[in-house]
Amino acid sequence: MNKKDLKVVGVDAQTLAGPLSGISRYTINIIEILAKRKNFKWVLYANKPLNYDCAHLDNIEVKIDDKFSFLPYVIWLQLVLPIYIFRDRINLFWAPSHRASFLGMLILPTIVTIHDMVYRRHGQTMPLLSRILDSILIPLAAKFSKKIVTVSKSNELDLRSYLGISSEKIVVTHLASVNFIHKNR
Repeated sequence: MNKKDLKVVGVDAQTLAGPLSGISRYTINIIEILAKRKNFKWVLYANKPLNYDCAHLDNIEVKIDDKFSFLPYVIWLQLVLPIYIFRDRINLFWAPSHRASFLGMLILPTIVTIHDMVYRRHGQTMPLLSRILDSILIPLAAKFSKKIVTVSKSNELDLRSYLGISSEKIVVTHLASVNFIHKNR
């Protein structure tokens, strides 16, 4: 394959730096599937070491930013990550955990996964700082991203209702277990 035909996709891999949760498992599953496409190179960015070993995937590069690891993630996401994605000439960026870099979205096309609208529907269940950050960053991500991936029709309706996002911008991809087997009936 010609190197200029190779598309470089950046991924906010910060959710893989902590204990593996639902969003991090979702991120791993998507990476494992999409990394099989040989016309793409995937660059995973984080400011802490990952709890995910992707050495078995030959078209993935992991970039851990040790220089600014002291910064809280949300500050690193907004101020430092855009520098790296610009420098690395990323063609497309994917933010799998509902918050995206505002400057990054201005630099290049970004796809954001918004799993739910908990901050709007059940904000009282969240820590106050998380609720405040989500109330700022999710609407920004929804407005300035090229596409939004969400995991249910219900959340698509929430995105349209609460944030005024058109259905043309939203792609619903229902979640399934890694062990899910589709049988023809």
